[in-house]
Amino acid sequence: MKDFGLGEDLYIKMNARGRQLSKYENLKAFIEKDSAISKDISLLRRIDTNWSDYFFDPKNISKFDLRGCNFLHYATLFFRLENDNGIIDNKEIIAPNHSINDFYEPLRNIDNIKLLDRAIELFEKFKNEKCMQKYQPSFFNKDKLGYVDICYFFSILFYVKENENIEAISIESLRDYQRVCRHFIENHRLDKPEPVESFFRLFRHLSKGCNNIYEFLSQNPNHTFHSNIYKLEVKKAKLILESRRLNTEWEAILNKTSEHRILVGWVDYLLDFSDEKFEFEEYIYNKDTYKNPKLEQFKQYAELTTTITLTF
Repeated sequence: MKDFGLGEDLYIKMNARGRQLSKYENLKAFIEKDSAISKDISLLRRIDTNWSDYFFDPKNISKFDLRGCNFLHYATLFFRLENDNGIIDNKEIIAPNHSINDFYEPLRNIDNIKLLDRAIELFEKFKNEKCMQKYQPSFFNKDKLGYVDICYFFSILFYVKENENIEAISIESLRDYQRVCRHFIENHRLDKPEPVESFFRLFRHLSKGCNNIYEFLSQNPNHTFHSNIYKLEVKKAKLILESRRLNTEWEAILNKTSEHRILVGWVDYLLDFSDEKFEFEEYIYNKDTYKNPKLEQFKQYAELTTTITLTF
């Protein structure tokens, strides 16, 4: 196409000629029809090029349409939850096979599409960062996303919503936010659809402080959903802030437990055991007594626990 001075977006459109449009192409047409989006040439060009580049995998071309459809379907659920005050039919959470009709109306809102455009930009910008590896195109490869994946997707969409300038994002703040969200998601059973809506509300709350999540948690110490993990994340946030202020090793050792495939940051009992006033008899009846874990003691318990669990 370059030989003719033409852009890749024209090639993509020409390539579909003579074939029935895929659902993803039909969805894009639905989004653009009679909406403000159709007048934003720059946005349309990014949808045709940047989005297509993200969903296209030369090793798995057949999944292109599936990826695009899943991305737009579960984004629609996100926007519908926003518009319907966090209430949605549970069947809609797990069924990405809707006809292209008013169900997808939120995608015709230009602000929503601009948010998704920033999400694609974020995925591409930080694709080599460990905390963003989950959001490679293969994330959308499935016939339908599981509850865990839906929650991860919602968490990152909320982050993008709070950050309109992707270029200005600090990778450190992104890592911290993703780490905290991962603790909540991985330490919940998530074996039925109802908690997805509760996670949506939790991430809406957390995203207000997504650019300094530990400071936000320390200043907002209570939340009704997933309260045990929330209390633990607040406790760890305060230790991490102290670690940064006093240059101690709290953050390093807590991050190590976060990366552990079994613990995934769930170390409330290790923090309690490390308290200078810990007494087992009292612990049985009152686990909220212990507020001052000792670093060296915790490091010993954490190292021992990770060593033992890795042998299984």
